[in-house]
Amino acid sequence: MKKGLLGIFLILSNYSISQYIEEAIEINQPQTFTIGKATGNSRQVIPIKLPPRTIKWFYTFSASRNKADIEKTAETFNLFSKLSLIIDQSGSTANALSLIGKPPGTDNCDVYLLSSENDVSLFEKRTDNNIFSLSQWTCIREGTREGLISGTIDITNARQIKGTQYLGFRNKSIFYNVNICIQVVAIVEKDITTNGWTKQQKDELYKYIKTAFSKNIVSKTLGQNTIDSLIACVLTKLTNTYTRSKLLSFAEYEMNSALNIIVSECKKELNFTSDVQLDKIGDDTYIKAKLIGKWKDENSTFTLLKNGICSIQMDNGQIANGKWDVLEGVFKFNIDNSNKYIEHRILTVSETKFQFKAINGNEIYNAIKIE
Repeated sequence: MKKGLLGIFLILSNYSISQYIEEAIEINQPQTFTIGKATGNSRQVIPIKLPPRTIKWFYTFSASRNKADIEKTAETFNLFSKLSLIIDQSGSTANALSLIGKPPGTDNCDVYLLSSENDVSLFEKRTDNNIFSLSQWTCIREGTREGLISGTIDITNARQIKGTQYLGFRNKSIFYNVNICIQVVAIVEKDITTNGWTKQQKDELYKYIKTAFSKNIVSKTLGQNTIDSLIACVLTKLTNTYTRSKLLSFAEYEMNSALNIIVSECKKELNFTSDVQLDKIGDDTYIKAKLIGKWKDENSTFTLLKNGICSIQMDNGQIANGKWDVLEGVFKFNIDNSNKYIEHRILTVSETKFQFKAINGNEIYNAIKIE
């Protein structure tokens, strides 16, 4: 896993979203069709393919013997516009039915919310007309209306707000055909976002970085308020500058470039002068790479080699050799390969400066790279 700020974006792919707004999606535009007499082709079924995260759906219905009348009525169907306006004004469709009203209608038709594909098959086979049939279709009461002339019905049952649902229409009249118009609109939950970021994603991102900072070298030299301000600055600039999808599409070099620019801006704004790049804080491998070379501090000159070997020459002429390492922001070395390591907390590291403090003391050392 990549470390530092770069690694945080790997946790963004799967979040359970708890905060959302409602959005209306038109599933079936106003459509008209004719259903025959009860002695003929008196039934029809239309599938309702609901989108993911549907929380309820509505259908508006009108019936008439006169085909011209129903086609004229269809031109007035505006369920989608009404629901969208209600959401814009109130943010919720909780009381939508009381605000929508119903379209005109002159004749009636049975409308059934069928329970399954099997019920669709049985409904179309008219098993309810056969007293010898052992299989009868069933329907969901919530979305079913018999003898419906016109109206708007909402469906909220958990089992009927996902996948594909079916509305079955039946004309019971043996004397005339019936023309109907139907429009279907789903209400889905939509994440509240700012530039593509949800509140939860930003909160989780903040907590992730704050936890990482509490374990790294910066937290040893900065107050918590300063750290919080620094994290907030970086996150605000990141989420305002880049959408989440844009950041996730970045290659590593693009991510580092973007982060370094934003980190530099935040440093200036907060007067933060640490030489440690924030996207690398807590990365011991990065710190070790910076420390390789020859350094001069207040009382010695020491060389740290890539293979973990170190040599120290004190200003009084004493020379010693040993091993060195960095573990969780702690610089440790031994003398003459003894089992006892001398440990210092790293305060600052850059290409040219290295500041560290004795773990069991108050001494702070300032080293400058000389080779």
